[in-house]
Amino acid sequence: MPTENRSSYTEMVSEPLPCPFCGQQDFLIERLDSDASVVICQGLTGPHEACLARGPVGVAQNEGEEQPGRDKAVELWNARAEQHQGEPVAWMDPRSPHMHATISNEVKQHNLKFGGAPASAVNGYTIPLYTHADPGEAERLREGITKHWKVVCDQRAELDTLREQLRLMTGDYRTAIVNGHERITFLGGDCDSVEKMLADNPNYANAQTMLKRQS
Repeated sequence: MPTENRSSYTEMVSEPLPCPFCGQQDFLIERLDSDASVVICQGLTGPHEACLARGPVGVAQNEGEEQPGRDKAVELWNARAEQHQGEPVAWMDPRSPHMHATISNEVKQHNLKFGGAPASAVNGYTIPLYTHADPGEAERLREGITKHWKVVCDQRAELDTLREQLRLMTGDYRTAIVNGHERITFLGGDCDSVEKMLADNPNYANAQTMLKRQS
């Protein structure tokens, strides 16, 4: 009888360590594509707020992984969680537009010690910022960004091609309706107007709406 043959690599991988940003251990390990995954912290930082810190992208190490890239993503997350980068110099609020809102570490620590409303005002600043990043982690992030940006570009190119095909098909459909209307009326037949026949077709109307939205 065949048995499951899991690699020693998979057996050595542990569960994600506590988040280095919020200290909690509530995670989503999301599958990104056919061979990659990423750890995302789901720890709550407020009544309706989550940390959402993301780890480096993990790529599948063999074809037998149940979730491709999961084990590598956990390994990379844990490696970052174990790093000691010293005290942060500032903190960033992930809820702000483009994540531009920051406060200094001194301000945050002062408010937390003061307690009450001042402490509540800085609770949303959950992402620590350091004077310099770990070179290995920075390189892994660059590789992950490059890879997935290529996926995004490929998907955009495919979307543009499909949009152009839809434009041509709706144009051909309108031409067929116009020709049919002219033929029927030329022969003396009674026929709805071109615009009414087009409006009566919900698929044509939906296609036109989609094309206008993307124009």
